[in-house]
Amino acid sequence: MTFQDIIDQVLGYAKSIGKTPSFHDVKAWANEGYRTALMGGPTAHRWTFLTPTATFTAWPTTTGTLSTAVESGGSTTITATTAVFYPSMIGHDIKFTQNSYTITAYTSSTVVVVSGDAEAETGTFTIIADGVYRLPDDYDGMASGFTYSPSTTSGLVRVAQRPAQWLRECMAGTTATGYPNYFAVEPVALDSTAGQRHNVLFYPIPGAVSVLNYAYSVDPSELSLDAGYIYGGAAFAQLVMMAALAIAEKRLTQTIGVNAVEYKEALVGAIARDVSKRPRYAGSLAQEAIPFERRTNVTYITD
Repeated sequence: MTFQDIIDQVLGYAKSIGKTPSFHDVKAWANEGYRTALMGGPTAHRWTFLTPTATFTAWPTTTGTLSTAVESGGSTTITATTAVFYPSMIGHDIKFTQNSYTITAYTSSTVVVVSGDAEAETGTFTIIADGVYRLPDDYDGMASGFTYSPSTTSGLVRVAQRPAQWLRECMAGTTATGYPNYFAVEPVALDSTAGQRHNVLFYPIPGAVSVLNYAYSVDPSELSLDAGYIYGGAAFAQLVMMAALAIAEKRLTQTIGVNAVEYKEALVGAIARDVSKRPRYAGSLAQEAIPFERRTNVTYITD
């Protein structure tokens, strides 16, 4: 089910009760229903699909060769001859022989966008690793720490989390590079045109490509008509539709009616199904073990 499908359902409901709301209002109600469902009800249930597992590449100082540079509207699209770019390079400078430009957007491993007019640049470029890397745009918090991928022969298993100030003090005292032992997360100064972003800091500064696994909490953006399918799959999309209908019912009739009741009943079932997807065991009770909920009347069974 797509965002357009949810809008169509809300429009159909409005028509069935003789109302003709504006398309702008219907979109707003659909998004309000989306946010309501994401909040997880009175218990603030955290949906499992909002903590995806991902990989993160902590890259060392990188060099590449320019293929093309095309300026448009005050920014330049840079294309490299080989795959050298990573999404986490946003905010770093790409330095040519004389001039440097800030990377503002990632398109692919061979294409980035930089600020300013770099169309006259030629030859090679360098992106210096300073231990600071941009996290995904939808990042909203760590759900688990970083662990090394088997493809990275570091001899290490886990990267321990520390305060950002502590890591910055470590970086200030040395220029050593290696496989990171520690990480920290800090917010980037707010850009009102892009929203809140976050950086991750690694120490030591990577001296080689380090592929890490981690899970993070997602902050979903507002839905738009070109958004396609939404988080959570078909079952959650159905819940969102019911929440949107409940919102529309309240706005159009000034009452909390049958749609709201049906949404609350569906929410209970959806939460129960989502809880069943979580691991039964929390793992080793060691540093950065998988978090689990504390409940009353627990019976402990030993093997």
